[in-house]
Amino acid sequence: MRLLSLAMTIVSVLCILIKLYTTEVMFNDDPTIMLIIKDKPSLENRRIITWDSSIKEAIVLIYDENGYIGQSVYVAIVSWVWIVLPLFTLFIGGFLIIKGQP
Repeated sequence: MRLLSLAMTIVSVLCILIKLYTTEVMFNDDPTIMLIIKDKPSLENRRIITWDSSIKEAIVLIYDENGYIGQSVYVAIVSWVWIVLPLFTLFIGGFLIIKGQP
């Protein structure tokens, strides 16, 4: 159970980092969607732009027309998993403390 709690903590931190440091960028007149790393953390995870000069310095992780592989997983992470999983991890950790397991 302790190993599960540690694994959930690591995954929770990764989900929070994904939420804060990545965003989907879409062009106004093109179906291409890019997943990029942001230079500053923010809660915004979707941006529609009209031209690409504002992202020339950004690191593009993946891009594709009409969506990329794993887009539904990414959308789930940045919409609700990043907050639910850490809360569940805190619940499990509290349960272990009450139960008396170190």
